[in-house]
Amino acid sequence: MEPRPIEKDLKMALEAAPGLTALAGNRIFALRIPDGTMLPCLTFQRTTGRPLNHLKGHAASMVRMQINVWAKNYEEGKNISLEVGRAIHQSWLTAWLEEELEIFDDNYYRLILEYTIKQSGGFEK
Repeated sequence: MEPRPIEKDLKMALEAAPGLTALAGNRIFALRIPDGTMLPCLTFQRTTGRPLNHLKGHAASMVRMQINVWAKNYEEGKNISLEVGRAIHQSWLTAWLEEELEIFDDNYYRLILEYTIKQSGGFEK
């Protein structure tokens, strides 16, 4: 069996979290926000990564993932970022928050969460 891409596992974990979907709905996208999407929403992308191999081949993946929370105001963004953390830590992914950054622009708030994630399993049949 081949390992499933960790991005797919991350998206599945975020979409399975009722607290997060209550705040952001199903607006969770890889890399970019589609035109016409309402805030709040999330984007994610791999920033670095490496496989963890053993003598029989691929065992897991260790990657750095950037999750961007896009919101209409700071409080909304902060609440969503807390739910992102809950979603990840309640999933089958082993992860830890490395960095957090907050940015304000004229029309939105952006909270950037940098997680290192070790894929624990996640094999497709």
